[in-house]
Amino acid sequence: YYYNGDKFQVYLPAAFPLWQDFVPTVSPYFEGFTGANNSLSSFGESNPIYKIGLASGGGLGFNYCLSDNLTFSAGYFGGDSFDPTEKNGLFNGEYSALGQLTFQSDKFQLGLTYANAYFNEFGGGPGDLGGNAIFDTLVGTSLARNPFGVATITNSYGASAAFELSPKFSVSAFGGFTDARAVANFGADAQIWYYGLGLAFPDLGGDGNLLGLQAGVEPYVGGYDNTPIGVLPGDKNPVSIQGFYRVAVNDNINVTPGVIALINADGLDNNTAVIGVIRTTFNF
Repeated sequence: YYYNGDKFQVYLPAAFPLWQDFVPTVSPYFEGFTGANNSLSSFGESNPIYKIGLASGGGLGFNYCLSDNLTFSAGYFGGDSFDPTEKNGLFNGEYSALGQLTFQSDKFQLGLTYANAYFNEFGGGPGDLGGNAIFDTLVGTSLARNPFGVATITNSYGASAAFELSPKFSVSAFGGFTDARAVANFGADAQIWYYGLGLAFPDLGGDGNLLGLQAGVEPYVGGYDNTPIGVLPGDKNPVSIQGFYRVAVNDNINVTPGVIALINADGLDNNTAVIGVIRTTFNF
């Protein structure tokens, strides 16, 4: 990071950038910044729009404080910025760009987000995860992550909000829509949806403890348009439900028992999977 005064912040990642490193994700009690402290799952951390186009290359991002309560964030990640070959590099290959306007007060937060991305390599057909993915960190169904198997352009729109009703209770929610269009295949189009609701009870039973309850639908393909090979089936709604109770053992160690239920996992008509979790996190 590089700071310039009180209003401007610059994010300069050399490799493997994350939107949540600098963009306010408006998920104060579930966002763990991939650090295993809050949500048990990557999907549950925050709006999946922040998982779009996470690159292995570098990029640039910034936050600018428009006022005490309003912040504008924007960034650009180059997927193959380290590759000098044709149709690659920082500005001539895969990329993702994101902009967000965030309102933050003592008790209420709201973020409105737009993201545009291009993916030039997937490998295999629709749903094949042997290559690229629109949503990273294993978020979303196979079709949502690779709807066509060919080069794809996405335009995504998201909203996230959090409201602290009291110091001991907070409600957060997010929703988003991604329009994915195949560069080949006569402009085939896929509509991808995702949304969730969370309840948080901070300091329940002791300082630093956290009870979290969340239910949501991971990114899934709701339908296809203009496909050259006939009608492609979309996904069933892949519902994810989690509950966890983080216990602060001391300032550096917490233990989190919890449970995750997955209904229609990967958008298929599968039996419900229930996963029990006990997580120990060391923070130094």
